[in-house]
Amino acid sequence: MKKFNKTTGNNNIIFLKLIKNDYFEKNRINGELLHKDKVVANIVNDELEVLNEEMLPIYFKQNGDLRSWLENRCIDTDRENSRLLKNILEIEQTNQISTVLYAHAHTLTDNYWIRLSTEPNLKYDDIDFKNDILFDIAIFGELPSHDITLNSEYFCTPELTLGGSFEKGWTLKNNDWFLIKTGENLNNFAEIIASDLCKYFNFNAVEYFKFNSSSVCCKNFTNNLEFDFEPMFDFVGDDDDLELSLNYIENINKSFIPDFLDMIFLDALLLNPDRHTNNYGLLKNSNTGEYIGLAPIFDNNLALFATKCNNINLDTGNSSQIKNFYLPILEKYSYKIPNLIYTDLKEIVKAAYYQFNPEGFSIKFTTDFIWNKYNFIKDNLK
Repeated sequence: MKKFNKTTGNNNIIFLKLIKNDYFEKNRINGELLHKDKVVANIVNDELEVLNEEMLPIYFKQNGDLRSWLENRCIDTDRENSRLLKNILEIEQTNQISTVLYAHAHTLTDNYWIRLSTEPNLKYDDIDFKNDILFDIAIFGELPSHDITLNSEYFCTPELTLGGSFEKGWTLKNNDWFLIKTGENLNNFAEIIASDLCKYFNFNAVEYFKFNSSSVCCKNFTNNLEFDFEPMFDFVGDDDDLELSLNYIENINKSFIPDFLDMIFLDALLLNPDRHTNNYGLLKNSNTGEYIGLAPIFDNNLALFATKCNNINLDTGNSSQIKNFYLPILEKYSYKIPNLIYTDLKEIVKAAYYQFNPEGFSIKFTTDFIWNKYNFIKDNLK
């Protein structure tokens, strides 16, 4: 083991572990895929030899390869703070495989991880996340105000396996993990409105709160890994065809369909352009591997006006996005639109508005915009 200090301004981050490099860019992976402490498959030269079919991630049952699975678990390398994190941890900047294996491919959304052949005695408890020591660096790019010591040979941080394009980080409060995500005022405004509307409609959804003037927060929806999240990406890749996703969900359990339709309705109501196969999926019992339902609705911060120019009107999106993309699916499954009262909607918008004060869109215009979408859906849903 090699000990070294890395100086960051007036502070030191002291490492007591082996330095990792670009080894896995040039060499194949050997070891084991585990779920908690159960070996699911042996890994021989990047290939899986399955030992426990029941606990195998669906991605591999769909003939997905190991390296692509690992890359999909990696922090977004385009995030500025991800580059800072990797620089501090001495990780090869461009190598996603080395980055994700630094954390043994472990995440805070499921219990899978990789044990390399060079570390046969490693246990789940050794790599389980126990602190948020790098949180401020991950989300705010702030170096610690005091020396910190990463004092385990197998130090792991959940920040290295947290995807998405917005700066974000995991923080630990009273033994519960919370996700903090930064954004512009319009992003956070949209996230809070979506969250509060879901609560109003009694949808299965993650509840978001204001964290500070530039961030929102939510509790880890896996309930600290009581459940495993399996993103729809693992079933269909990056195919955004909602009908295809519905077919998979229907084959797993038809009772999961109403929650999926609620998500589609919300996306139509708020003109969310960013529903992709990594921000919805299914939850599994982490002990049995049984599917228990859809993951709660999350990640709505590009809805409403976050990706739109100021030159919009109340009818924007009706005849194109809603009519062509969302209504056919809602009609096919005879979706019953939930009740919404204008004055209640206005209060939801007002509460979010005063938290983040977005520029360019008033409380009245935002309320009328959503109300217009609601009535367009209601009037055109056959």
